[in-house]
Amino acid sequence: MGNRINFLDIPYERGQTHPGLKYSSEYFKRYLDQSSLYTSLDFKFKKGHHEPDHWSYKKVYSELDLNNFKLEFYQSAFEQLNTIYAECKPMVNWGGDHSIAIATVTAFLNYFPEGYVIWIDAHADINIPASSLTGNLHGTPASFLLNIDNIGQRQIPWTKHFLSPQRLIYIGLRDLDPFEEDLIYCLGVKVYSMKSVSELGLSYIMDEVKAYVNEAPVHVTFDIDSIDPMYAPCTGVPVPGGLDRNEILYIARQLSTAQVKSLDIVEINPLLGSKEDLEKTFSLALEFLTELYVTEKRSFHERSYTANSV
Repeated sequence: MGNRINFLDIPYERGQTHPGLKYSSEYFKRYLDQSSLYTSLDFKFKKGHHEPDHWSYKKVYSELDLNNFKLEFYQSAFEQLNTIYAECKPMVNWGGDHSIAIATVTAFLNYFPEGYVIWIDAHADINIPASSLTGNLHGTPASFLLNIDNIGQRQIPWTKHFLSPQRLIYIGLRDLDPFEEDLIYCLGVKVYSMKSVSELGLSYIMDEVKAYVNEAPVHVTFDIDSIDPMYAPCTGVPVPGGLDRNEILYIARQLSTAQVKSLDIVEINPLLGSKEDLEKTFSLALEFLTELYVTEKRSFHERSYTANSV
């Protein structure tokens, strides 16, 4: 591996109900010690606001509820990410819950406004607060990023660029609310559900994804619950029928290291599950990273992009 990789811990966990996500990176580092990936990582530490303890977790059923949620924590992460992007290195953002995508994707779009986001997840995370059945913020970040009903303009005014629905690609969906299903259809977002994976096969899907993004920069936001809980059980909202170990590693091999400018890994909770469950979940996350960044492979294309701040 020739390039260094920046690794930022974003331990925000109040977007969901289970405490423990803020310890995830500490546990993961134990698995890195013997890995070929370890020597390539430059560890960064998030500066600024200290995220409140999980006891202050709040439900979000309206935008008024967001006033008590303190979205400035996400702005703080966004600002540090902007600084790190200036180093022009690949970026790994370790969560935390999936609400961190509010910061990570906006930072990616700040440098690559024409980039694509590949969202690997059991859930679409595209509810707005008023449509949420759970009141959990980790089920809403895509709506902020897409500026649904102008929620992004109102709630995350620090970003210069919102995500176009045509530049979002879902892989692994299998648990959507009715609001999300209707919205995704109306927006025309490209979706490869687990039904599609079963019917079309990942080889066909990844060939189509590569042709679709062409040579553009890519941000991957990878929720561990995209994987079947048989292979990655340590997560707060497990959904049966997900990707298996071979499938998620195939996706990693097919992604171009040169084009993937940043990657989120979220929702791995070390306080959920047995010692064996932890071994399965963290080891598979490490395998995914290794396949993406260390294993020798061809890129999508010969040309690669250099970050230019917008």
